[in-house]
Amino acid sequence: MTRLLLVLSCIASLWVSGCSGDASSTAGPTPSVPTSSAPTSTPTPERETPEEFVRRWVEADTHMQNTGDGTEYRAMSAKCSGCVEYADRIRDIYAAGGYVRTRGWMILRVRDARSDDEGRTQVTIDVKSTRTRYKENRESQPTTLPGGRLTYLISMRGDGDSWAITNAEQVAR
Repeated sequence: MTRLLLVLSCIASLWVSGCSGDASSTAGPTPSVPTSSAPTSTPTPERETPEEFVRRWVEADTHMQNTGDGTEYRAMSAKCSGCVEYADRIRDIYAAGGYVRTRGWMILRVRDARSDDEGRTQVTIDVKSTRTRYKENRESQPTTLPGGRLTYLISMRGDGDSWAITNAEQVAR
């Protein structure tokens, strides 16, 4: 139980929808595009930046916690054994009739993106973990974790046009 609380409080806050802080939307009517028989060039996709990837990873975590669907999170974290264990724990909670409710982590700052000689890229993120309410199984009582400010070191490796998380650890602030 103590390990679950630690895992949920440390990692549960990492994923937040809207973690970029930009809640605006510019959606509007779709303009009509004239058709042409001229060939068009398709731009080569560029690898997302480590910051973009970490923000997407945080969103995937929040989604996983709130729905039990860890498909995207697992795909992004398959090379991180601690992350896979965490995803298994969330899956087990939902399988037992429990749930997790959170807004996840709000990323306050991403800093120190650097690469090492072994091909890993590391970024440090400062986050505000939001309150998390969870129920381990159908019969258990709900538990609330208060949240707070945390700092994590995220390690990743290039994986095609994206990245793959290899480790995520909380560090002293």
